[in-house]
Amino acid sequence: MTKVGEFVLERELQDLAAYYADVEFRETVRGRLTDKLKLYRGSRIMLIGHSMGSIIAYDVLRLLGRNDPQFSVDHFMTIGSPLGMPHVKYKISQENDLVRTPTIVGRWTNFADRRDVVAIEAKLSDDYEPNDQGVKVADVPVINAYRSPLDRDPPNKPNYHKSYGYLRTPELSNVVRAFS
Repeated sequence: MTKVGEFVLERELQDLAAYYADVEFRETVRGRLTDKLKLYRGSRIMLIGHSMGSIIAYDVLRLLGRNDPQFSVDHFMTIGSPLGMPHVKYKISQENDLVRTPTIVGRWTNFADRRDVVAIEAKLSDDYEPNDQGVKVADVPVINAYRSPLDRDPPNKPNYHKSYGYLRTPELSNVVRAFS
């Protein structure tokens, strides 16, 4: 990573920097998600990860694939994800054999608004190899039209990264509706 990249990571993406620097924190958050997922073993699972949560979810799915290969997640969805950032892909490659779709995932859809600075590397399909079943990430561009409430300062300001905006997109809503 370049000095500029390190500066941006530490200054602007402090949660991400802490996740990679603090092993205890990383293991704690991964353990929480793993425990929750295991409660639904044998059920159809759709897992949605937003922003930093998409990295944690991805890492947990890769670990579960190694430690519990019979576990399955029907649909993994990432929204506003930094998984396309070079530093994130580098960290994934340090921990895993390949940068690819987790083996226990039956489908992966990545929703990204090109105006979202966290998901600026919006197209993940070029960077993530398919898993052993041939499942590859499908990139879906969306318009995150979220605007801050009128009582906020400044009112009506766009926030292209806000999870609410992603969850309200017709593209994501249609996938969730079809899953149920």
